[in-house]
Amino acid sequence: MKKMFLFTLIACFGTILAHAQKQENRYEEITNPKLLEINKEKARASFFSFANANDALNANGTSKGSEYILLNGTWKFTYTDDFDNRPKDGFYDLNFDDSSWKNIAVPGN
Repeated sequence: MKKMFLFTLIACFGTILAHAQKQENRYEEITNPKLLEINKEKARASFFSFANANDALNANGTSKGSEYILLNGTWKFTYTDDFDNRPKDGFYDLNFDDSSWKNIAVPGN
């Protein structure tokens, strides 16, 4: 009986050590700054909307929808250290003077 208990204890301990080794490698993997994704599918849109049923039925599979707008380009951007000094009103108006704002490329980081 003691031999069976000892064998079971050694088997459990060996399993724990093997699992701990896998976790050590996992830590090394997730702390790698060059690693961007693990078990992740590539980004994709699962659906697109259309203005009407006829446009949807006539889509050839590569169409992104009749209401699709690409947001890439040059955007105006401003940054403030203090939240209370942020632009609060008018920045959404077409006549707003954003000439002092910086240009940024979208997409970008």
